[in-house]
Amino acid sequence: MAKILTTSLSFSPPACPNDDHGCIAAHIALRHDAAYRETLLARLIAHAVEVEADVLLTPAGYFASGGPADLPNVVATVQGLLGAAGANGLCVAFGVDGNTGGEERFSPDQFMLAVTRTSVLGGARKASPAPGEEAYIPVGDPWALLTVGHDQVGRVFDHAGTRFSLAVCYDGLGPNHHGWAKPHGLNAVLNGIHWFFPYAPGKGDFYFARGLASASWTWQVPVLFSASFICRLVPRRFPGGVMGFPWPEGKTTNRWKYGDNNLAPVGDDDLNRYIRTRTFET
Repeated sequence: MAKILTTSLSFSPPACPNDDHGCIAAHIALRHDAAYRETLLARLIAHAVEVEADVLLTPAGYFASGGPADLPNVVATVQGLLGAAGANGLCVAFGVDGNTGGEERFSPDQFMLAVTRTSVLGGARKASPAPGEEAYIPVGDPWALLTVGHDQVGRVFDHAGTRFSLAVCYDGLGPNHHGWAKPHGLNAVLNGIHWFFPYAPGKGDFYFARGLASASWTWQVPVLFSASFICRLVPRRFPGGVMGFPWPEGKTTNRWKYGDNNLAPVGDDDLNRYIRTRTFET
């Protein structure tokens, strides 16, 4: 049984814009602050070591990069932080977005990677575009291998006796949106989600979690997820993981509520008002 630490992170720029587009621009600027991101990840790694987690999951797009050729440099950064923390058994699953396809928020270079101090265990390119991304990101082969330096890895990997599948944001909805077949022997999905804003009623965190609960039912595995909250604090009820089976009798998907979630954390910690972590065992 593996222990997974999910992270919900609140990013509030000093002068928060009052629209989604402004929030995105402010967040992307913060994503390019490498020193800030590394310092924050070092703190999350220290907490993961403290709670004896096997896997630490960050949101999608946690790091910015210059594209696929730059992935080994990001991996080296994360592995250096793991080495400095003495976290020899910890796997960090983290998001990396590139900027080789025009406007960065719609870059086709959106990845999740899973690394330990010494190895690249898994990697995936986004294969399920979010609404508005279709012109930049075609529906892809979810099982295509990703080249990271000298390694070729897939989104399914094994760690701590558990088989995981990586999902880049809307990839987590792939089992239902695209009919993706469940990988053999899968135990859990690790879904990095990009961001939620305060200005998108009907398209926010609860609705995404509900969709992931339905995907969990389809594959019959829990879905664990981390996300960034831009210009807003993390909602207290945001679960960090869902299990949609058994599905509540008589309920359609659009009637699912947080109270129907069958996955409970074994740990729930606020590191400060901007960082919330939840620990799950699966």
